[in-house]
Formats: sequence, C-alpha cells, structure tokens
Amino acid sequence: MISQIAIIIPFLNEESSFEEMIIAITRQTLKPVEVIFVDAGSTDNSYTVLGSLIEKYQCLGFKVLRNTSGRLYLPGEARNIGVKSCNSNIVAFADMGTVPTSTWLFDQYNDSIFKEYGAVLGQCIFEPAGFVSSMVCALSAGVNIRHSTIPGTLITREKFLLVGYFPEALRAGEDLVWKSSFVEQIGDFRAGNGILRYNSFSESISKNVKKWFTYATQVALAGLNKKHRVAYVFFFSFLVFAFVYNLCFWTLLMIYFIARGVLDPIRRSKNIFWFSPRFGAFLVAPLMALLLDLAKVLGFINGQLKGLISESR
Repeated sequence: MISQIAIIIPFLNEESSFEEMIIAITRQTLKPVEVIFVDAGSTDNSYTVLGSLIEKYQCLGFKVLRNTSGRLYLPGEARNIGVKSCNSNIVAFADMGTVPTSTWLFDQYNDSIFKEYGAVLGQCIFEPAGFVSSMVCALSAGVNIRHSTIPGTLITREKFLLVGYFPEALRAGEDLVWKSSFVEQIGDFRAGNGILRYNSFSESISKNVKKWFTYATQVALAGLNKKHRVAYVFFFSFLVFAFVYNLCFWTLLMIYFIARGVLDPIRRSKNIFWFSPRFGAFLVAPLMALLLDLAKVLGFINGQLKGLISESR
C-alpha cells in the first residue's frame, strides 16, 4: 500500500550505511510516496554510492539533494531543506544509523496519537555492538531501551509549519528545541508504536568524548536543561575544590564512581547485567563515565562562554 508520506533523511559521509537503510525502506508495509536524502556536505563517495543503490533497487520516488553550497548543512537545516523540497502532506524523519522496522510507517500512521494530534514521535531502541559502545550506551540511553526521538517521527505538513522549522545554527540539540516548540504550540507530543533501531555508536573513545563535548556545548548555547547544567558544573567544581584543599576528595570520587559508573547504567538499562557478555565493560564503566562527564561539563562551560561572548558583541 502506498501512502502520501515523504521520508526525509539527512546524511554526511555515510557511503557504507546506505544499503541497509534503502532495504529497510523498500520493505515498509506502508510505502512512502517520496524518500528524500539530503546531503549535508559529504566529502566521500556518498552521492555516487547512493545513486547506484537507488538504481540497483529500482527505488521509485527516491531522490538525492546534493549540497552544492560549499558549506556544511547542520542537522536542522538539512531536515528543513528536505521538508521544503517534498510535495507530500505528511512528513516522516529518519537518520542514517537509525534503521526502521518493516512496520514503522504503518504503525505510526495508524497510531491513535497521530490520528488525534497530527503528529507522533518516533521510538528508537539503542543497541550497542561492542565494548566501548556498550558503556557509552549504558551511560546515556540505556542498553536496549526505547526512547522517543525525532528520527521515526511522523507529522502532517500543517502541524509542522505551525510548530516551525528546526533551528539551523545548532550542531546538536536542535531536536530538543523543536520538541519544546511543539509542546508550546500544540500540546502533548508522545511516541507511537513505530520502532527504529540504533546500533551506530562509535567504538572510538576519542570520538565519543568529542561528541559529548559538542552536544553539551550546543545544549548550553540553546539555553536548554539549565538545572542539569548547573548541577553538573557545581559537582565537578566542588570535586576540584575538594582535591585542591584535600577535603574528602577520594570519598567523593568513590561515591561518584559507584553512583554514576555502577548504579546509573543499571537504572538506565533496567538490567543488572546490561554489560553481558562483556564483563570488562562493567569494570571500566566508572572511568568511562568520568571521562564522558568531564567532556560534558567542559562543553557546558564552553557553550555558556560562547553565549556570553555572543551577547556582548
């Protein structure tokens, strides 16, 4: 069955991931009428590879918007370009790395939430594939846990225009800003039954640290999660103070390791054995938590300083 749905998929240097996504879309029980891939500024062979795969699988309604601007499209801008270029009355969002199940569109389109509000959030299950990614996942989303996300979201064009376009100046966090705008303009925004799976966590520690730093910087620039930011900066500032003045530093650090590195992954994953079968991940998780949280705190501070400098000009 063919719908009046357009799927918008931004991409950046994803030549090795296209085939999995295309297969997943062609297997949808409710077919989209348009699938728009938006190039954010790839420097690999993404454009050529994607074109070949579209021809290989004889994908009707698929098109690729190539970035010829000479600059990088940030996530919000790429999604906006896709929305503006489609002709459909209903828009669905997907990201490379989030692979939809075969009934994703069908489940979202027929969900009672979509029927009532004209919009329904996606549901993504986070599935790590390796040692490092299992720790990162457990310390953030939780292993094999569902979360409401912009990828997977289905919304009518009318409601999208009412909410407004995604902010285009943020490298991360644009989804939080947009969801906040939706709640303000329309009301409740809940997840439907359509499922996507995310298994694209990096196994590189440095890439994960950089990602957390960047995300925290953008969250601070957007003025989001103020209480969360204050709590993190206060705790780590106090930890530094305790180290300098020898005030129960090791006790505080041990409490942090137990709470954040041992108990929190269990809470987030809702599973004592979230690390199985990688027992080493359980042992190293406290150190990984410290590394990622330090990156987050520095990102918060960096974003706050950038915001203050920008306001003073």
